[in-house]
Amino acid sequence: GVSVDGNVEVDFSGFMDVVDMMGGVDMELNQDEAAYLNRRGNWDVDDSTAGTWNLKAGMNHLTGEQALAYSRIRYIGNGDFERTERQRKVLTAMINQSRDLSISQLNGLLQAALPLLTTDLNNQEIVGYAAKLFAILPELKINTQRVPTDGTWEYAIISGLDVVRMFDVETNVEMIRKAMDEA
Repeated sequence: GVSVDGNVEVDFSGFMDVVDMMGGVDMELNQDEAAYLNRRGNWDVDDSTAGTWNLKAGMNHLTGEQALAYSRIRYIGNGDFERTERQRKVLTAMINQSRDLSISQLNGLLQAALPLLTTDLNNQEIVGYAAKLFAILPELKINTQRVPTDGTWEYAIISGLDVVRMFDVETNVEMIRKAMDEA
């Protein structure tokens, strides 16, 4: 029941490319995350990385491949909820890191990243939004949300699969609408 216009999607390969175009991204890892990544690597993309990374608890500068692997961890902590939190942390870190780029660097990044994105926006709309974003980027407030929100879901088994079943859709719809109004 919520229409979201102006969305942008990127696949795993494109995500890694964008992070690498930015020169990597700084992320704080906990001990479990660092150990898991060091042991597993980015197994979905290239098995040769398993056991080759030397990440540590604390701040790490991640490549695109490492940032994707970090974003996809679901076996540490609170499963999918922490996985999506990691995804939001990476995107937030990328936005924060872009604050230090000049307008020409940001424009170059945008031009290089555009072919990697799927969106319902045309190029003229993207350039218009980018111009507005460049002007407010230093003061931009980032707000992230998770669906389903706390207290509106339960674990269930449906057709033999473990799932998160949202039982209070309206509360989630209102949370999304409020977040979009605040944006």
